[in-house]
Amino acid sequence: MYEITENFVSRRIMDSIVLVPVGDMAARMNGMITLCDVGAQLWEMLMERPRDRGELISYIVEEYAIDEAVAAEDVDGLLQTALENGSLRVTTGRT
Repeated sequence: MYEITENFVSRRIMDSIVLVPVGDMAARMNGMITLCDVGAQLWEMLMERPRDRGELISYIVEEYAIDEAVAAEDVDGLLQTALENGSLRVTTGRT
């Protein structure tokens, strides 16, 4: 399961979401992160609750009628980048 960290605040601007670092992250990172339309939709799903990789891939496959392998590659890229920049973390999904 993946969940959003408290390292960023997000704001929707048209079809994109902008992530702005806060707290200690703001001191370590100079700039913002802009998510494209697909990334923004996945981010909004993650704002609701932690999600697993499969849920995110299924959403992309259904929403955009693309091959599962292509969707998996896109989701994996987003998850990897988000884990590296500290905007997401892996969780057990328990509350």
